[in-house]
Amino acid sequence: MFKSSKWNPLKKEDPKELVRKWKGSIRSEIRNTEREINSLVLEQKKAAVQIKECAKRNDMISAKLLAKEVVRLRGAVARLAGNKANLIALSNEMTQMLAVSKVATTIKQSSTLMATMNNLVKIPRLQQDMKEMAKEMARAGLIQDTISESMDSAMDSENIEEAAAEAVDQVLLEITGETMSQMSAVPTGKVGGKTTVAVETTQEEEDDDALMERLAGLKALA
Repeated sequence: MFKSSKWNPLKKEDPKELVRKWKGSIRSEIRNTEREINSLVLEQKKAAVQIKECAKRNDMISAKLLAKEVVRLRGAVARLAGNKANLIALSNEMTQMLAVSKVATTIKQSSTLMATMNNLVKIPRLQQDMKEMAKEMARAGLIQDTISESMDSAMDSENIEEAAAEAVDQVLLEITGETMSQMSAVPTGKVGGKTTVAVETTQEEEDDDALMERLAGLKALA
């Protein structure tokens, strides 16, 4: 997102021009975030249709796995929405600064801007961009404080299984009108004209592994 220009120590950069450049980069990232949110919402809708089809087949294993996917997608959308809100807040803060004649003084005194940047630097995909922006601000004499480089480990420590039962039940209830306990405990299917019973333990583990691979990209979104 953020394109850092080569620093010339002999050239004094105009703070207002810097702010305009940063705002342009932020707008670009907001658009990217909106596209990702729309894409994930579409995936949620597709998964909801598949869950309904699984419910009709009484395929509890697939319905449960798809419900987990919906839970993950909703979490990713919520995190992206938070990122977007912080980016908008940062852009609005800079807009207010442009309306003030002494931009440099305003930025130095803005605790809100620094707090917002500290929130954004915790996001893996935005960390480098925020650090580069902070470096340019420091070189231009606009800030004295440094932003925190600590990463937000909430995503890494998130364990979907701990809240899976309640969250998955809620998703299934919303989409099919039934909770997991209300659905058939053992899914059945027809193979060669005979009714077969699925072995839930090993099959679910294999499906979980496949789902984790499919959803691995979601961790990069927040």
